Amino acid sequence: MRKSFAAALVLAVAMMPAASATTKHASGKHSTAGKQCFSPADIEAEQALMTQSFVMVLSSECRQDMGYGEFKVRNRDALISYQKGMMDHFRRNGARSPEREYESWITRIANQTATAHAGTPALETCAQSAEVLKLDPPGFHDYVQAQVVKVADTHPLCRK
Repeated sequence: MRKSFAAALVLAVAMMPAASATTKHASGKHSTAGKQCFSPADIEAEQALMTQSFVMVLSSECRQDMGYGEFKVRNRDALISYQKGMMDHFRRNGARSPEREYESWITRIANQTATAHAGTPALETCAQSAEVLKLDPPGFHDYVQAQVVKVADTHPLCRK
């Protein structure tokens, strides 16, 4: 299963357009988001979805697949809201197809995470992933807010 996941990731990356700008996530990885401006809600959505991508990739590498499924179910409403928020961000920043832009972006994030943690992740990384997988909606929100604080000054804010 891990081989098919890796193959799908490689194929998806090969089909992606080039990345545009960089922001850093607490996991140490960078996201891509263009010469765009961000609202505070955009930054929150970005960090939440980067966190989801981080635990998705590592749950497979660390053999925590069941935990990831439970995480998605437990945080379903928030994740859906964050996905819609990122699509709105792409729409406001001129994407012709916000859904396609979102899919491309989230695939890049997953690929960056998989590349950074290729092979057997360190026990510390698996432990961090396991802790995030346990988060309920309030805990997930608090975790995301902590990530937002770390990266907020790296995002150009939208002016009204």
